[in-house]
Amino acid sequence: RYTTRDGDRLLFDPDPITVEEGDNITVFLIGDGVNQLVRLVILVDEGGTLSDKSWTSPLGTYSMANLAPTGSGDATNTRIEIDSLPVATGFGYGDFQPAAEIITGQHEVKVFDETTGALLASRVIGINASKNHSIVLIGDNVSQPYTIALFDQADIDPVSSAEATLQFGNLAIIEDTDEVDFITKADEVFSGLNDGEFASGAAAGLQPATYEVTYVDGDGNAIPENPFELDLRASDNL
Repeated sequence: RYTTRDGDRLLFDPDPITVEEGDNITVFLIGDGVNQLVRLVILVDEGGTLSDKSWTSPLGTYSMANLAPTGSGDATNTRIEIDSLPVATGFGYGDFQPAAEIITGQHEVKVFDETTGALLASRVIGINASKNHSIVLIGDNVSQPYTIALFDQADIDPVSSAEATLQFGNLAIIEDTDEVDFITKADEVFSGLNDGEFASGAAAGLQPATYEVTYVDGDGNAIPENPFELDLRASDNL
């Protein structure tokens, strides 16, 4: 296992290797973290033949979004660093960065105010090779502190292959509202998509159809008043 020098963060955790007589094992740490990802490579030579016991640190994917307005509602340009390397600059409110690759394991994410250099939020996240990860800056530093939220692609076994998967997250800073539900027009609450507290997420399998998505406050008032339509198709994962 490879960790940071202080041992607080796991960097690489290779699969166990069974060493046999005659094996020749070479371990490389490659990449510069800027132009190429830093990866661990373990080569196992069995009598002049590269063994299937050889290992390269697997990759996961992540995307990022800045959904954190300031108290005045103005955009805040941020700089985002992963393991002290800048991955986004001039990253303002509403900005989105599509999926990028990163090695699996634990990574330290920090978000700075690009103007003042102040640290807004930090978090150690875990990246898994079998999931897509969304790293989202949320909060307004007034009603809610700036927070780095991590949402993983749902691991759901649909009831049928014709079903779609919908992921739901409550990232809205709404006064006097602790939780929200995702409901149908017939007032049916979808299982798993209820009691969504701020910064929480959930997922459910739904039949392909066109759904109207509306937020309703505790008094039953729709916010906004005009819902938007969401078309779910078989095998969608949204």
